[in-house]
Amino acid sequence: MQGSLRYRWYVVAVLLLAGITSYLDRNIIYLMVEPMRLTMGLTDTQVSLLEGTAFALFFLTMGMPLGALVDTRNRRNLIILGVAIWSVMTFCCGLAQTYWQLFAARMGVGFGEAILGPAAFSIIADYFEPARRARASSVYNLSNFLGGAIAVTAGGAIIHSLGAMTMIDVPVIGPTLGWQAAFFIAATPGIPVILALLTVREPKRTEKGVVGPTPKILPHLKRHRTAYAAIYSSYVLMTFVGLSTAAWAPTYLVRTFQLTPAKAGLLLGPVGLSAILGALASGWLSDRFALSGRGGARFRTPLVGWPIMLAATLGYLFAPDLWQVLLCSGIMLIGSAIILVSCPPVLQDITPNQLRGRAQALFFVFSIAIGLGIAPTAVGLVSDYVFKDPAMLRYSLAVVQLPAICIGWAVAWLGQAAYGRARQTEQAAIAAAEAR
Repeated sequence: MQGSLRYRWYVVAVLLLAGITSYLDRNIIYLMVEPMRLTMGLTDTQVSLLEGTAFALFFLTMGMPLGALVDTRNRRNLIILGVAIWSVMTFCCGLAQTYWQLFAARMGVGFGEAILGPAAFSIIADYFEPARRARASSVYNLSNFLGGAIAVTAGGAIIHSLGAMTMIDVPVIGPTLGWQAAFFIAATPGIPVILALLTVREPKRTEKGVVGPTPKILPHLKRHRTAYAAIYSSYVLMTFVGLSTAAWAPTYLVRTFQLTPAKAGLLLGPVGLSAILGALASGWLSDRFALSGRGGARFRTPLVGWPIMLAATLGYLFAPDLWQVLLCSGIMLIGSAIILVSCPPVLQDITPNQLRGRAQALFFVFSIAIGLGIAPTAVGLVSDYVFKDPAMLRYSLAVVQLPAICIGWAVAWLGQAAYGRARQTEQAAIAAAEAR
């Protein structure tokens, strides 16, 4: 393998740091819902567009082109570029004075973050052999949950310290509301992350199961269309549920239990750390399933997580007590981590190296389009036009989330056989290519 085991885990740690920073910049806006509504006079639907659609637009347009660059260019340098872009655009969120300026800045954050995921997972796949790959990916994937937890905890602390609606005199910039200044603080970790990334070496590409210099993604996807359809559908539905929860969880606590945004953030942040258990369990389960070589192999991992998600979501939405809601929220995060963290190694087991960046980018395109572009807005629309009562947010979440959970579970179950056939075919092709 490339480098010592210690160095390879150091690379994972640096990528984890980059991932945490990306989720901090992406998710801190979720704590700003009520202050933004008061400042700019927004509806729930307009807020949801800032949370989801604005972020998704550039992510969608640039996802596949950037995935192609990941398959052919220096991935470390691409990540550095992405960190620089999303940090600058997060800072610009704090400068925004109008709704559309904020919308444009959120679009820029999405553009920068579209680079990270495909490049990071591709690097990890080249640094780790298949037997350890899922565990390495699961550690990097902690960024999904640590970033979210840090975002609401740090955001809650910042808002509590500064005051969301307090006017602050920021040097050079001038008078700024506290919730806007929180964006300036969220943007600053990008600098040390870039310095850490400069110490990472670009690895040599391995497992080239496609012969020829310019393999095409569409023929490969068509060859295994049933397997890829099941993978993308099940995991995208998980992002749909997870991101609609992330977008509305602080507001749900504020409206249902009469908390302040700062208190909601400080409560949700520590709960988010429970996802670490799910992420690490996912990596262990995925590698165990892969070594067994039976049936759907790694794709059996979501079948463990979906039932947990269903039971915990029901408790989260309908438990009458705040502490019961927080407990169910933690269990939800464990279930979602078991599912979501298994996605990259599942894709890598049926995708040759030259196509992995695009295969992963395609997942991010789908998950961002549906998970961020549609899910938060769907909740906002149901809230505004079906129940027409902000206090009934739990029912809006139930209408949107519970069907998605059931369908995601069914799709993963039905896709097991097709995935097993695709895995057997592609692993044989990789072995044959390496034997040449």
